[in-house]
Amino acid sequence: MAKLFSEYLTESKKVFEFKVKIAGELPENFKKKIKMALAKYEATKISAVKKTVVQEHPLDFPKLQNKEVNIFEISLNYPVTADVLMNYLCEYFNMNPEMLKVKNPNDPTETYLAPSNVKQEYAPILTTPEYEKPEVPQEKLTGDKYNQSMLKSLMDEISKSRENHPVSFEKDSGERDSGEFKKEVNTKSPILDAGNEQLQ
Repeated sequence: MAKLFSEYLTESKKVFEFKVKIAGELPENFKKKIKMALAKYEATKISAVKKTVVQEHPLDFPKLQNKEVNIFEISLNYPVTADVLMNYLCEYFNMNPEMLKVKNPNDPTETYLAPSNVKQEYAPILTTPEYEKPEVPQEKLTGDKYNQSMLKSLMDEISKSRENHPVSFEKDSGERDSGEFKKEVNTKSPILDAGNEQLQ
């Protein structure tokens, strides 16, 4: 039996879902007003409003500071884009476009923020019976024997570096062998010398 055109129409009916975000306090009688505003687009669902805490820089509102964000989801039968719906709601509520955002659920920022449905169970590896023990014996990695072998290898490295880069200390010739600098001491008084010159 062939289907009626109306049945095909109802089966092919598409629902357009959006997420609306409003920064700051909502207008008075908002629930009633939003229903009237979205009647134009045949709204089938308007979810309850969820409110975030006051944030210094709310997401999706980079120019605002210290604002709470009201979020709710809507489903519409009439096709419309997120930008057109945002402009329409801003005009309807006489609101600054910086205070209201409409997002598509498939928007990259929304999918990134959505909680993942995949739950990964964490199990510690050490307690599992399939855990493979290391092939290297523990005596080679820790203990007195390991410390002694490490010190021996360090001493070998030091001796090799001294052989490759010998350091020699040469003494200065002459008066500096003792490690002291000799100074010539002037025992003459400049005042007496000046007085002798005047007498002459």
